[in-house]
Amino acid sequence: MDASTKKPLPFGNVLCIAEVGVLSYSSDCDSVDHPVMLDRKAYRHSEDGIYTGYKWQCVEFVRRSTLINKGYVFEDIAMALDVFRSNQVRHV
Repeated sequence: MDASTKKPLPFGNVLCIAEVGVLSYSSDCDSVDHPVMLDRKAYRHSEDGIYTGYKWQCVEFVRRSTLINKGYVFEDIAMALDVFRSNQVRHV
């Protein structure tokens, strides 16, 4: 959130750097540049060629964080809470 205007930062702007050293981005969909983000494929994010999820959702953040910090990714999960039920990871 922009402290001066009390509005969410536009989609894709850096919000903070988490303690684990991973950037967190705004997922404010109301501010998406629609000509740039024409279809769902444009929302897919990969880190070093590894698919981490849809920009900039909580599941994507969890998958990107574990990839960067631990070198593995979880299976493609629907919601962040599913990470606790996941019994498969892939070492990259």
